[in-house]
Amino acid sequence: KSLDFLESIKQDDIPEEMRSAFQAVQNFRCNLLILEKCETDEQRTTCFTVCDNIYGMALKEVSKLQINHDHSPHQALFDQLSTDLSTLRDFQNNVAQKTEKNEFSTPRQKRDSTKNDNIVTTKQSHTKPKSAIELEQDEHLDHLSKNLGELNSIATSMGQMMTDHNELLDSVNEKSETILDKSKLVTRKAHKLIQRKAWTPVKKEFHANVYIQHIDSGNYLAVSKDGSAGLVDRFHPDACTFGMWTRQGSIFGLKHRYTKRWLGQTLLGSLSCTASSFGNREEWDTSGDFERAKILCACANWGVGGYMILQRGNTLALSGSGPEAKIAADFWCLKELDES
Repeated sequence: KSLDFLESIKQDDIPEEMRSAFQAVQNFRCNLLILEKCETDEQRTTCFTVCDNIYGMALKEVSKLQINHDHSPHQALFDQLSTDLSTLRDFQNNVAQKTEKNEFSTPRQKRDSTKNDNIVTTKQSHTKPKSAIELEQDEHLDHLSKNLGELNSIATSMGQMMTDHNELLDSVNEKSETILDKSKLVTRKAHKLIQRKAWTPVKKEFHANVYIQHIDSGNYLAVSKDGSAGLVDRFHPDACTFGMWTRQGSIFGLKHRYTKRWLGQTLLGSLSCTASSFGNREEWDTSGDFERAKILCACANWGVGGYMILQRGNTLALSGSGPEAKIAADFWCLKELDES
């Protein structure tokens, strides 16, 4: 079947707004001429794919003309262009059918039946141009796709920004806590200097009777008769009760109710409840509120301080006072006893 029918239309006779569609149909025609001359299955398969793509573009251009040229003086030319495109598509389908029947193939060039069926099915799709509503829907979906892509990029950028801000806030919090700990250390040292220069010692004041509970394990801090400190799983009023006494700043002392001794650090650096008075080694401070606090022995590590921690074997010890030691320190709850 000849493909020369499009040559009856001269380029000069095509209006400017229809030349894009006319050129697309001409491109489709040229590729069909190449398809007609293909000798091998591989060449035909490639050419079929190219023709399908070019046909899709030509169909889109012609469909646009259908919207823009209703009741137009060029309606006859549009009808001829639509007819030519349908004729070209029919020609492609005929080539596909002949290829399936091996009319163009030698025994060595027979195509795989499954691939051929898929190609033929594709070629035999309807050639009717899309309606105005369908084209508007396609355009709307294209806009939606672009907008969704932009929203996805914005969301990704915001997520990365929030991650960076969280890291910055964590860094600021760590630095502020370090500065607060250092300011407390300076305050404690200043109060000690004031005590040494004062004529009379600073008076202590009773605050309340409290018990101290290890938050992670739920066990209670208790003192035995020999003054050793440890944890027990049940609360005992005598063994687990301490009188909290305060003096300058946030410093406080813990006097055991039963033994009447003060909890603090020994000369060897261990934790015990054997002191008979509220001295420098029996001074305590907290990082946080009493409900969830890290307890610091103010005199540990040569006056820098050390946090009370629970070691293996359910034994208590004093660690360092730096940022890393503070992060690793245990949380404690200092709860006032309701003795009403």
